[in-house]
Amino acid sequence: MTPRRQDSPSDSLVELPIERIGGRGDGIGWHRGEPVFLPFTAPGDRVRARLGARRGGGREGWVVDRLISGPGRADPPCPHLGTCGGCAVQHLDPASYRAVKLGMLHASLKRAGIDHAAITPLRVVPPARRRAGLGLVRPRDPRLSVLIGYRERFLHTLVDLRECPVLEPSLFALAGNLRLVARDLLPPGAAAEATITRIDSGIDLLIEAAEQPGLSVLEPLAGFAEEWDLARIVWLSPP
Repeated sequence: MTPRRQDSPSDSLVELPIERIGGRGDGIGWHRGEPVFLPFTAPGDRVRARLGARRGGGREGWVVDRLISGPGRADPPCPHLGTCGGCAVQHLDPASYRAVKLGMLHASLKRAGIDHAAITPLRVVPPARRRAGLGLVRPRDPRLSVLIGYRERFLHTLVDLRECPVLEPSLFALAGNLRLVARDLLPPGAAAEATITRIDSGIDLLIEAAEQPGLSVLEPLAGFAEEWDLARIVWLSPP
């Protein structure tokens, strides 16, 4: 799967081998001496790609066809991978994933002038992301449910999150219930951003919305905080 986008007449198709994974998790191929950044590709892949906008000394690219799969590619555990912007390298097998993450760490330490020789082999722990920034959208049609999820990669389109194998289960459960209460928090057609964070004292919830909450919003919000025993709720709106 690849992110949806609007093609432009100036885009051109090229065939590229993927050599490595970059710092943002994109595969990197080379075209006419400059890097092309291709999301959700793996080293050893050979792809037919459409060139896009310039970025970081190279160009963005969008995979049209994967012609050959690299040896480190694996089936991702999440069906949202390819559209959801929450993860970038779920399509790598465990050995390749560890190598990529360790390489990123070594590169960061080198830039900071720190010797990475003392770094022990990377240990992959069970998925338990403790922080997530999610978008909330309440459709104008009252028959439709509230959307909650991550943005598509490089786009503003919201991917409605029905499962997330990397988010701590209790945070994912909270997000599901936030979907239900959001109908009382947002007027029809409105959107907001919600950041949920697991801290030592519990869960923090930060909501950023266009309007300050009135009494009709504060009451269901207080009930939600009590139900989930939240450590703190912060609501931010422009002045």
